[in-house]
Amino acid sequence: MIDEERICICVAEGHDLGAPFDPRFGRAPTFLLTNRGGTAVEVVDNPGADAASGAGARAANLMGSLGVKHVVAGHFGPKAERGLVAAGAAMWLAPEGLTAAEVLARFTAGELIPHR
Repeated sequence: MIDEERICICVAEGHDLGAPFDPRFGRAPTFLLTNRGGTAVEVVDNPGADAASGAGARAANLMGSLGVKHVVAGHFGPKAERGLVAAGAAMWLAPEGLTAAEVLARFTAGELIPHR
């Protein structure tokens, strides 16, 4: 259980903060949920990653049910955006080529760009 605001970082593979960041919110295979200090990490598989359609909406619903307050990805589709807004989650943009730890460090330092 994460002890403060949950932050979701989309990752391509792996189960820790060393995992490579995946910019695709709806299609990322795995989500890392963590806190600002990175002291708690929970791994959640994305059930909609391989869906024919609606992957972003499914992922957004999952974030809402998990109480995620911040989601970091490279881009968000319109359905994902609507779902995350409804869930009260802030969306942040990070560049490709980083690890989850690097994304978290940039988030904590206030270096990520807010989505909209």
